[in-house]
Amino acid sequence: MSDGLTLSQRLTVGIGRMVNNLAVERGISVERAIFMIECALQDLKRKPPVPPQPPAGEVDRKAA
Repeated sequence: MSDGLTLSQRLTVGIGRMVNNLAVERGISVERAIFMIECALQDLKRKPPVPPQPPAGEVDRKAA
């Protein structure tokens, strides 16, 4: 990208857009949207990772 922004700045802009889009879509405040994202990230930390599943209709060759 030649926008003159560092990676950190681009990430900050992207996260800001994500938070704002969530707030607008749900009709909630930005603070509430941030809280929802924080809760979702905490849930991800607590749950064990789920192994990837083959797309519907495809056979898992390792299991077959």
